[in-house]
Amino acid sequence: MNTYGRVRRFCRGLIRGSLILFPIAVGLFLGNLYTTREVIQDVGGLPEVYAQAEQKQTLVTFTEETKEEPDYLAEAKENQALYEELQIDPTSPRKLGEQELNNILRQLARKNEKFQVVYEKREELPWGLKASVCNYPEMIDFVLGFFAQEVTEARYTKTERNQKYPLLLQWDKRWGYHPYGGYNVATSGCAPTCLAMVAFGLTRDEEITPDVVGDYAMKQKYYLPGTGTKWALLSEGAEQFGLHAIFLERDEELIREKLADGMPIICSMKEGNFTAIGHFIVLTGLDEEGLVCVNDPNSLARSERRWKLSTVISQTKQMWGYTLEGVGVSMELVGSF
Repeated sequence: MNTYGRVRRFCRGLIRGSLILFPIAVGLFLGNLYTTREVIQDVGGLPEVYAQAEQKQTLVTFTEETKEEPDYLAEAKENQALYEELQIDPTSPRKLGEQELNNILRQLARKNEKFQVVYEKREELPWGLKASVCNYPEMIDFVLGFFAQEVTEARYTKTERNQKYPLLLQWDKRWGYHPYGGYNVATSGCAPTCLAMVAFGLTRDEEITPDVVGDYAMKQKYYLPGTGTKWALLSEGAEQFGLHAIFLERDEELIREKLADGMPIICSMKEGNFTAIGHFIVLTGLDEEGLVCVNDPNSLARSERRWKLSTVISQTKQMWGYTLEGVGVSMELVGSF
């Protein structure tokens, strides 16, 4: 058989095979189409694989809405025992150099597994976080979270909404990793955190969180590189958040009177029980014994204590009292300077 004959024979075979296979292919296609339509109808209009994903997302949303609200102070509370374990006094913060920091971290790593991780990854941490965790071991979980850059939505919990002036920590995972100043809110954001506590307490505006105040401060150039947050944020800057600020004389009788009247006060602190280099805290009131209640954005341990007003005032550089706009209080000096 010549070549032409072979080609004709091959083509005839191919055509016959196609006529046999074509009905089979059509049948399989229609059967699959019918099955697919059944699946789509069963899951409400979505192919099964997408329906499973949709159901999973719905489950997550349902769980998020119905679960018990997170306690963002829980880790700090659990870590309070570290002060005694590591022999660190939260009322005696230390100013530490780089070499001294590494030496302390090495010592802490021998005593605690979490600090061992921090020591091994110390080169990845900014100086501010290393210095903070050496003074305040209660924030160790926040520092460990830095490596994963965990992010949580910045919103107030139900518990915080029910408090007059809830304690907000600058190294809370809701805003601590947010950029501010030299690095982030955790290392440089005590002033924005204090202003957020006061503004929320007086206005009940849940949009005012430390990261929001920090963004405003940066935009308006209230942060001075190498120095910190300018005092102007706490006076003129407070107006942005519906507040009037009043400069207060560091007089114990005057401050006691203002606190008794319900006025929150932000203090710029010098070296002492609250800081080794500079810090801001909020005075929220007086207890039954006349001791002052402090919201320290850098320490749950110090915030849980009650302080002699004279002790706080002696370590204060400047004090601002706050009230809402529209009640006849303008920017003024109270007391004699």
